Amino acid sequence: MKWNQIAQAKAQLDKESGAVFKDWGGRLRVALAFPNTYYVGMSSLALQILYRRFNEHRQVVCERVFWDKGGEKAGRPLFSLETQEPVNEFAVWAFTISYEMDYFNVVEMLLQAGIPPLAAERSADATPDGPTWPLLIAGGPGVTMNPEPMAPFFDAIVIGEGEEVIPQLTQIFRSQINDNRLDLLAVLDQIPGVYVPLLRPENRDWRPETGDRRASSTHNLQSPISNLQSLIPNPQSPISNLQSPISILYSPTSNLQPPISILPFSLPLFFPSFS
Repeated sequence: MKWNQIAQAKAQLDKESGAVFKDWGGRLRVALAFPNTYYVGMSSLALQILYRRFNEHRQVVCERVFWDKGGEKAGRPLFSLETQEPVNEFAVWAFTISYEMDYFNVVEMLLQAGIPPLAAERSADATPDGPTWPLLIAGGPGVTMNPEPMAPFFDAIVIGEGEEVIPQLTQIFRSQINDNRLDLLAVLDQIPGVYVPLLRPENRDWRPETGDRRASSTHNLQSPISNLQSLIPNPQSPISNLQSPISILYSPTSNLQPPISILPFSLPLFFPSFS
């Protein structure tokens, strides 16, 4: 790894508040990936929630990974933000995919990390001592609306709210991540809402919404929305398009009420006359 890459990562961390650092000893290692730039990823509520939920578990260490534009062609290694460790050293690589155009970045990240892009190739590389590659799992609206374009690349895809299934996934991964990969996939295939492409054409059961859906957990003052608070819209609000992906993916509604205090700060961003 080049020293300038490490320096850039540490400079980025110095601008943040809320980043989580844990010792790797005895913990499940999860690389949480957003297949776009740092600034786009840090504006994602999904990334914020998943980062918090994984790290709430004492026996899990979750670190972030972002798309490195041009990194694959330049031969740069792909590493985590928090400790600058190569992503292929993690046991699980979890992607949250928001946009279809980021599909290309997913494949580029896999190639940059030296990981075979196709799930079938990774399963074929398993040894008697356990799997050779991290388990790749994906979620987010970019794959929930149509998981098939990304199905050949992932071992499992979460359909719907990924945050709701994290406790169950964490328990399974901690006890079985080093088991035979097909045996592990068979266990994941039994979870409602988890689609395992190698084992079946589709498995799109929905899970009920539970718990709160609060906002950002990690902040950077240089983020494009640093003076705003990320919220999940209410799909049944009077101004919601009932045919929108939000309504389809995230019903029933959240009980979260928007904090009115953010409005004076957000209005000038969209309506300069209010500044």
